Amino acid sequence: MRLARLLIAGNNLLTRLRSPRVRAEQLLLLAPHCLQAADCTRKLTSDPQNCTACGGCQMPELLNLSRRYGCRFAVAAGGRQAVRAARAAEVRVLVVVACQAELAAGVLAVFPKPVYAVVNRQPHGPCRATVVAVDQVEAAFRRMLRPGD
Repeated sequence: MRLARLLIAGNNLLTRLRSPRVRAEQLLLLAPHCLQAADCTRKLTSDPQNCTACGGCQMPELLNLSRRYGCRFAVAAGGRQAVRAARAAEVRVLVVVACQAELAAGVLAVFPKPVYAVVNRQPHGPCRATVVAVDQVEAAFRRMLRPGD
């Protein structure tokens, strides 16, 4: 875990130093399906717009944030799906929410694309009803979006 934490911290520092500034539609917010409430029946991995904002999880907050800034938003059920979304040609930078292990692997898998990684918290154990500091996600948006976008 220590190595993953160091990789994520180093990556985030490098991303800040690179100062990528892109249009909103070139930024992808990528979230793991484990942020979704465990008992939710909505299929957000196929389309995050399927969220009904029931209040059971933070997905509506992330969806609203991506709408407000005009950024892309995807929910991934696993590493392969996340990497596929991240490698899309129209995606120039990423803000990715996940656990440390997934973030470390993902950062390496999509290099050299700039990735700002936000580690989620796991109050119910791994891969189940995780939570994220939405303010950190928004701060990353502000840092990487062109002024005026």
